[in-house]
Amino acid sequence: MFKKILLAAAVLVSAASAIEFGPHVGGNITTMYGDDAEHATAGVGFNAGLAAKLAFKDSPISITPEVLIDMRNSGSDIDDDYSLTEWALDIPVMIRCELLGLFYIEAGPSFNFNLSSSSETKVLKNTVTTDYDSDVLNTFEFGLNFGIGTNIISMLDIDFRVNMALTDFWAEQKVAGKTIQNDASSLQFALGVSVWLF
Repeated sequence: MFKKILLAAAVLVSAASAIEFGPHVGGNITTMYGDDAEHATAGVGFNAGLAAKLAFKDSPISITPEVLIDMRNSGSDIDDDYSLTEWALDIPVMIRCELLGLFYIEAGPSFNFNLSSSSETKVLKNTVTTDYDSDVLNTFEFGLNFGIGTNIISMLDIDFRVNMALTDFWAEQKVAGKTIQNDASSLQFALGVSVWLF
């Protein structure tokens, strides 16, 4: 499987008429959606990393893979003193279609790896920190990203994306011999900038 992915990537690179590289930075607002996420609230975070753009000759289609470190914050309206912070490695692969040479629409899968997650809760003026491991949450997340952007400024892309996880955030738990799965997945709105330097 891994060899097939590498082969597909090699074919795409060889077919590209131009390849650009540069940094990508952005801000995000993250929350949860699902049947068990009705009390989730949104928090502000950021992401930063590297992006590449593979353009094809005489085609409005390009492919933009990225490797990002993503910091996500969320909370709960049941307890205003509760906050959840996640650090993740995100690898979105966006397929972009140019519109009129000024704007573009994009969509594609995202492969995300949870690096660390922790919560903070204030109890009697003390802050209690809880670190979560793979027994509590899923360390891999698969999602779908889609959005719009503009490249009206040379060497600069500005995009707005919706990042929707298709896998559950929390891992299955066995309680009294029964398997319990919380239906809650990440939902993120992100505004980002890519600067094409190479």
